[in-house]
Amino acid sequence: INQIQNYQKISTPFDSWHDLPPLENNRTDLYFFGQPGSGKSCILASIFYYLHHNGMLINSPQNPRGNIYKDQLINEINIGVLPDSTQRDGVNYIPLELRNHTNRSYKHPLNFIEMSGELFDDAYESGISDNNLAAKNYLDNTNKKLIYFVLDYKMDNRGFNAGGTSQTSKVEQILTLLDKFGTLSHTDGVFIIISKSDLFPTDVDRNEYAVEFLKKRYLNLYNNIK
Repeated sequence: INQIQNYQKISTPFDSWHDLPPLENNRTDLYFFGQPGSGKSCILASIFYYLHHNGMLINSPQNPRGNIYKDQLINEINIGVLPDSTQRDGVNYIPLELRNHTNRSYKHPLNFIEMSGELFDDAYESGISDNNLAAKNYLDNTNKKLIYFVLDYKMDNRGFNAGGTSQTSKVEQILTLLDKFGTLSHTDGVFIIISKSDLFPTDVDRNEYAVEFLKKRYLNLYNNIK
């Protein structure tokens, strides 16, 4: 409690994609997409905390501010503080390497890219462009890619996000746009993450419930991804 009371928030390391270096080549790109407030930053914080706790992280010098952001997320999770949302025109780019579990001398070079929910929404409404998901040519390189769509469990079945468009409509449209843009031709896997699973019923197996929930509420999206 004292740690949290004495903790002072550090501002997000960069304010917009204009400040970012080019995406490093010869790596696997991991993209995290979702509407505003869906939990992308919290998911990244959990991933980085786990990897750091298990001694698997190696920093890259390609984007020092990305390392600062990663460290901030790890430190916040360590003392029980949830990260702030990514700024409206923000793109968080964290290049790093992971040590292989079985062969410690082998390293996996990765690029983590987190787009703000506002850029995601802008791409849904206006198409993919240099002003949103395609900023800095972050989508059209030839790196192998993994795409993670984050669905907010808390927002499910709440009408249409207070007058807006449903999550599934947005994700299905972005999937189509990524295909048209050519990104999926370099993509090895598309994944769905259901965030805020602490709101699941307490008497269920979370993994089984997530799959059942996905196929019941998001069957069209599920089939489109397949």
